[in-house]
Amino acid sequence: MNRKMIAAFVAASLLALAPAASATEAQKGADAVAPVKPTVKTVRAKVAVEGIFCADCLKHIDAGLKRLKGFEKAEIDQKTGVGFVTFDPALSSRAQVLKAINDTGYKAKWL
Repeated sequence: MNRKMIAAFVAASLLALAPAASATEAQKGADAVAPVKPTVKTVRAKVAVEGIFCADCLKHIDAGLKRLKGFEKAEIDQKTGVGFVTFDPALSSRAQVLKAINDTGYKAKWL
C-alpha cells in the first residue's frame, strides 16, 4: 500500500468511527419548517339538569349531546342532576350544549 491509499483508508476509518448527528440535531431542521398542529382545547363545564329520574334519562341526554360536534362526554349525577359536560367550544357553543339537553325534554342551566 502506498501513502495515498493508507491516508484514504485512515480517513474512511475515522469517518466510520465518528458519531453520527443525533436525531435531535437532525430534527432541528425538520422542525423549523414543519407546521404546528393545533391542539384541541376542551371545556369541562358544570351543568344542572332538572327532570332526571333514571339511567335511561341520562342515556337520552347523552344521545342528544352526541349529535353536537366537539362533544366529548357528559357526567351527570342521577340523584342530584348536577354534573359536567366536556366539549370543544370551537365546535359547539355553550348555548348549543344547553339547547341539545333542553331538546331532549329536560331543563338545563349552567352553574
